[in-house]
Amino acid sequence: MAESTDTTSVNKVQSGIAGFKSFLSEVKVEMQKCNWPTKPELKEQTIVVCVSCLLLSGVIWVSDTILMAVMRMIF
Repeated sequence: MAESTDTTSVNKVQSGIAGFKSFLSEVKVEMQKCNWPTKPELKEQTIVVCVSCLLLSGVIWVSDTILMAVMRMIF
């Protein structure tokens, strides 16, 4: 009885390993289908993101400063 349980466990492990290998091969195929940006596109998009973050942080800072001043006047 113990041998059949061991065999079943081994089969489950082997099945899991085979499934994982299949998953990785499918991932590789899908990754090759992706349209990756060129280096200039990537640089441009990175600059856009950085500038957007700086602008948003500036807006939040100004809003915070104004609200803090208003709160000090009230209280």
